[in-house]
Amino acid sequence: MGKASLKIVANRAEKLLKKWLQSPESRRLVRETKQYREWLKEEWRKKEKKILKELKRIIRIPLPEKEISIYITHPKLKNGLTISPKIIVWGHKEEWPNYSVVYLCHEILHTMFWGDNSKITHAIIELATDQELRIRLNNSGKYFEFSTHKNLVNLEKKIFPDWKKYLRDKNLNITQFIQLQKIKGAQ
Repeated sequence: MGKASLKIVANRAEKLLKKWLQSPESRRLVRETKQYREWLKEEWRKKEKKILKELKRIIRIPLPEKEISIYITHPKLKNGLTISPKIIVWGHKEEWPNYSVVYLCHEILHTMFWGDNSKITHAIIELATDQELRIRLNNSGKYFEFSTHKNLVNLEKKIFPDWKKYLRDKNLNITQFIQLQKIKGAQ
């Protein structure tokens, strides 16, 4: 395809996008996404002190002093993804109380351990946020009551006895715990 052909396709695509953005369906999606963004900002603002206090008590390392951009998508897209150490994409309906704030913390931990794509690290992030933080924020619940990554549940259950010891042993932080689990070969 030549430059002229690409330019024609690009112009047509731009016109179609502009037309689509003016449609009632598109306007509704944008409006709902903005409403969700405002709700999520307020949810975080109201609970931020408790969220960060509990997260710090669980991981025992300082949270990074960096700005993280969170791109909000429509909640029905059901997505959560860390695409770089400074960028998270998020949009999901509340499956249970504090769902979104718990999973934003999950993604924040992925930014902290960027580059470590091991199953062990991901399983421990889930134990820290999806399980322990969820229970603490909701003042109720039990481990493995909810799970979003079914492929990690068996590994999480294998690590779980050591995780409970970690929570009692205030001398370890999450980075050290991850390293110990890797040495132990929890996979």
